[in-house]
Amino acid sequence: MKSYQISNLTSYLLSKDAENDIREIVRYTLKNWGEKQVKLYRSALRKQFDKIGTNEVVCKYYSKTLPSVKFTIVKEHFIFYISPPNEKPIIIAVLHKSRDMVRHLSSRSKGTLY
Repeated sequence: MKSYQISNLTSYLLSKDAENDIREIVRYTLKNWGEKQVKLYRSALRKQFDKIGTNEVVCKYYSKTLPSVKFTIVKEHFIFYISPPNEKPIIIAVLHKSRDMVRHLSSRSKGTLY
């Protein structure tokens, strides 16, 4: 069973995998572009997460084989999420556009998607 960050302060949940993705993005951005860029990027991601949570984001469905997975884009990253009925959306991945999306999503979706 996957675990999620649960907070009454946000309108969405983050899977552990998505949390790890964000940590990786922060490390990479800090190493290559510095703290100022980390703050800007983190802010852009949070704004998009909030829009996902309030259903204000323009999204697309990922594929016919994973019909419950939606995505949106922030700068160079794809944010993948699911929206269980009557629950907060769950962000399952934040992947750079150069990553192998199919491999990452298929390994994360087992037992997670309805």
